[in-house]
Amino acid sequence: MRAARVSLALLATLPIRAVAQEAPAQEAPAQETPAPQAPAVWVANVTGGMIDRADVPASPYATAALTRYKGATYLRGAFTAYRGAREQPGGPAPAHYYIGSLGAGGNFGNWVVDAYASYGRQDYGAIDAGPAQPTAARMAKGTPYFAAGLRAGRIFTLTPHLYATPTAGVQFITTRSLRPSFAADPFAQTAPGAVETREKAWTGIASLRLDRAFGPGQQTFAGLSYTHYASDNGLTALAFAPASGALVADATPDGWDELGASATIGLNARLSLEGQALRTFGAVSGDATTLSLGLSLRF
Repeated sequence: MRAARVSLALLATLPIRAVAQEAPAQEAPAQETPAPQAPAVWVANVTGGMIDRADVPASPYATAALTRYKGATYLRGAFTAYRGAREQPGGPAPAHYYIGSLGAGGNFGNWVVDAYASYGRQDYGAIDAGPAQPTAARMAKGTPYFAAGLRAGRIFTLTPHLYATPTAGVQFITTRSLRPSFAADPFAQTAPGAVETREKAWTGIASLRLDRAFGPGQQTFAGLSYTHYASDNGLTALAFAPASGALVADATPDGWDELGASATIGLNARLSLEGQALRTFGAVSGDATTLSLGLSLRF
């Protein structure tokens, strides 16, 4: 299920990384009157990136987000636009994704939790896919896209400026894909039609991050990460049902690994530059490299 790669790559833009980079919460001493809470901090972020797979051209994406931090918790809204690349023959029709998401979470005594839900749309008609595209476009212009995820973990202070954060999570995705009907029969002599099939996937995620803080006020961070994914749908293809002979979606389970490196550079008290590089290994649908660069403004 190639659509899963889109969401999983963009999952890294959620604030679990930012929460993990915060200094561990300290237990406040008992007081007769509670201390006033610090005012809310807002962070606006704009990120642009590229997902490059070996078998297709690179696909650009952009995300704009607004996050409100209050005490130990945060709320976040984001919008992502992702431009799909032309697929290989027999694969799903290319699509543009437009996805809005809401997230919430926080740091509770060094236990971190992060949850999100996303809803958006795939637009089949946004890219010229060659001779098969006019038929596909007439049958369906696009389809809704929904995803939701939950992660939790704990921050461990290894040294005063070095933190380790193991997390575990789960993600669900449901959408549809449009495929030329000759995908299941490469020797078909007739003109191709199109078949729209339902796509859904459950994916388990286990990750370990190491983050090192630098400089006055610890406004600069460098991090390394390792993540393992296990999904019940790593790749979907069309196949003939044995009993009816109808074309159906055939899902292939998959497990793959991902290595990542990231950096946050505090340009001043409000502005930060953020960069990230991710590389997958062992994915049945093809490995991918994701590069992103963004700016964050605190106010």
